[in-house]
Amino acid sequence: MFEQMPPVLERLRAAARAEDRAHTQASNLNRSAMMPKRRRTRAQNRADYIASQRRRNRAAREAARPLPIVANDEPPPF
Repeated sequence: MFEQMPPVLERLRAAARAEDRAHTQASNLNRSAMMPKRRRTRAQNRADYIASQRRRNRAAREAARPLPIVANDEPPPF
């Protein structure tokens, strides 16, 4: 609309930008005190931990199980 903004609007925009910058800088000062956000709940973490332990235990049991001895796996000659 305007080729050049009226001086009053330019001063208002400059003041608003300065205020935004001051607010952003003030809010960044407290960022170090923030705790990280959880991506998953404690219940989800615990359920996955238990499931992975069960898989690991099952694999260990299957690896330790002796293989069945098959003397002759061919069918009888009838």
